[in-house]
Amino acid sequence: MPKDWYEWHDLYNLRQLADYLIHGNCATLPGGRTGGKNSSVDPVFTAVGAIAFAYLRNRICAPRDMSAGAATAFRAAIDKLLTSVH
Repeated sequence: MPKDWYEWHDLYNLRQLADYLIHGNCATLPGGRTGGKNSSVDPVFTAVGAIAFAYLRNRICAPRDMSAGAATAFRAAIDKLLTSVH
């Protein structure tokens, strides 16, 4: 697949993360398990998003990247989105 396809999917997932961080629990999250027989979401799409979220969650470093409180909130938001996406 072309490289720009992956970049577009990463940007979509990062936009979801930003929206969740801004709006908190009021943000609509994508529906639970995907990629199953009855799912309308492409499993590759969710896998790319899950990989991007997991990478970000594991790479955040406090205090280098952000404060400890911000890193905790960021990781919690990523975990919530990971649960809803994959």
